[in-house]
Amino acid sequence: MRSQRSRIVNAQAGYHLTNGWRLAFEVFNLLNSDASDIDYYYYYYASRLPGEPLDAVLDIHTHPVAQRMARVASAVRVLRRMFAPTSGQGSPMSAQILKPPEIRTKDA
Repeated sequence: MRSQRSRIVNAQAGYHLTNGWRLAFEVFNLLNSDASDIDYYYYYYASRLPGEPLDAVLDIHTHPVAQRMARVASAVRVLRRMFAPTSGQGSPMSAQILKPPEIRTKDA
């Protein structure tokens, strides 16, 4: 028993604003696919849905893919001061965490 193949296309577009803000727009199930997300085949546990005969039936139950949805999101980076570029490279992907300053105490 195998389920049919399904393809779901999602899309995301984003823009980095000033001061660490980011704005994103996402669309899920862009092509509005009518596939099943998951299929269950009940072999050991027969089921009976309304309108079926009184004897239980061994069959497939499906969970459909969610319909097309859109989402807008915004995010801000709060810990920006903890990172600094390494060796003169300005890429945030090559950042390292700065160590906090040492605390010196008086010897008694």
